[in-house]
Amino acid sequence: MAKPNTIRKTKLTDAERQRVLMAMLLRSTSSDLKRGDLSAVAATEGIHPSTISRLWAYAKVEAARSGHFASPSRRNRSGRTASDPTPTRERLHGVDVAQRSTIRSAAAGCGMAPTTRIRQLRQGRLRTHTSVVKPVLTDANKAERLQFALPHIRRDTMEYVDMYYAVHVDEKLFFTLRSLLDAFSYCQTSSCRGPAPFRPRHPAVFDGKLEIWPLVEHVPAQRSSARRPAGIIITKEISVTKNTYRSMLIANLLPALHARWPRNDTTIVVQQDNVPAHIAADDAAFTEAVAAGSLNIRLRNQPTNSPDLNCNDLGLFSAIQAR
Repeated sequence: MAKPNTIRKTKLTDAERQRVLMAMLLRSTSSDLKRGDLSAVAATEGIHPSTISRLWAYAKVEAARSGHFASPSRRNRSGRTASDPTPTRERLHGVDVAQRSTIRSAAAGCGMAPTTRIRQLRQGRLRTHTSVVKPVLTDANKAERLQFALPHIRRDTMEYVDMYYAVHVDEKLFFTLRSLLDAFSYCQTSSCRGPAPFRPRHPAVFDGKLEIWPLVEHVPAQRSSARRPAGIIITKEISVTKNTYRSMLIANLLPALHARWPRNDTTIVVQQDNVPAHIAADDAAFTEAVAAGSLNIRLRNQPTNSPDLNCNDLGLFSAIQAR
């Protein structure tokens, strides 16, 4: 014996509404049903007869209005009418850019609640916009960048020079970690470990990297803490000034250049940015230290507001994700 269908009295989906209407239209003649047709469709679909009757009544009203039998769901077309966001969006355009930095200040400038702004953001009617780039270059900055780039082009072949003579220096703040970290292997056998993507550079004489020198000092701790007692030697960073920067160049950079530079017949250009802690290109102490050696070394400042002209800022610091 077949199990009777369970009668449902609930909201129908659009697909179920369409299926019920098709069954009713097949049984109807000029929008009229015979006795028992409604109950038969209700029993077949397992839906309460009152739901079928109400659906058929809505469909006949729609057919009289538009000529099509349809009864779409009113679930998303009921309730309070949504407000028009155009006036509030126009008021937001008139708010100063500095006042639009936060949701609360932007809502206060528009004269509305912050929750309304949050709701509009979630609905996609508004979007946040952030920018971390430098301000737009001025005409003087553009001209300076052009004059800086012209000497890097060979006039005879119109190709870029190899820039093997340039040394880029810069400072970066790193987080210090323990010297030895515990290593964990998640592979059961050594055959599952991928090979290291490095190969020996046998014919190479110089890989282009000099060294990274720390700007720190080792001093005894003045106070005790939960991690160490007072008096133990700790590492502290030092402020970068002209004196410390000059000492770093003379004591570390110049000896590294004399020890690793492969050629002595070229002029080495040490490129630096324009921060106040850097020395001038004609610094007397640096010039005297260069004259004491065998290499021809000179300082050069890169154009203003142009960190993309320094290989350290452009590639190295970005690649190692330093913060």
